[in-house]
Amino acid sequence: MTIQTTYTATRFLACADAYIRSQGVFPETGADFSSYAHQLKAARPERPIANPFCPARHFLGQGNGFWILGRDRYGEVVHTQAMRRIDLADQPLSDFLTGQFHQFPLAEPEPDLAKARYRAGPGARRIAGDTCYHGDFWLTKSYRGTRLSAALSRFAQALCLLHWRPDYVFGFMPDPIAFGGLAEREGYMHTEPFSLRWRLAATGKTVECFLVWQSRADIEHIIGGSVTGDGFE
Repeated sequence: MTIQTTYTATRFLACADAYIRSQGVFPETGADFSSYAHQLKAARPERPIANPFCPARHFLGQGNGFWILGRDRYGEVVHTQAMRRIDLADQPLSDFLTGQFHQFPLAEPEPDLAKARYRAGPGARRIAGDTCYHGDFWLTKSYRGTRLSAALSRFAQALCLLHWRPDYVFGFMPDPIAFGGLAEREGYMHTEPFSLRWRLAATGKTVECFLVWQSRADIEHIIGGSVTGDGFE
């Protein structure tokens, strides 16, 4: 990573942290996912830890994952998100997800995995190399509809850039949320519809999801233009 990129990412993190705190949310980061799971169980019992970050299923630590918790001034958890490095084993993301997409189910409600499907888009066929998954993003209702989602998501992407300098970062977003513009507010410059389709076990309802993704150059571009609170539109 160049000195300029390191400087920009570090400056952005300082600006984003200051903005987030000014809104009454105090972020903390860590890599102990057992601790993360324990805290989530108390903070949001109705929504368990996302499968890709579950310490009972995956070996996660300082070298391949980190989480972010945001607390309000009373110490209550009001925000979560996490990043995890994915070993693509010299294959494109499209091939990896064709065999592994069941690892990335909806957080809630429980989908019928037997009736799910993945459809690779052109971006997923190009994504390869050192790749990170961004997920478990949750913000309590009282903070939704604000600039916080933009600041918090970009904070995680900048931290990921400093930690690992990945070639790509990707995640999934249900259609209603993506159509509402959240992907753009979070800083994602690329979205692909029709990527994941889930059938909810309880109701039979179908939920479509976008693949959202960034290249390393995209992240550098976004954080370079978002170094003040005015950049979190």
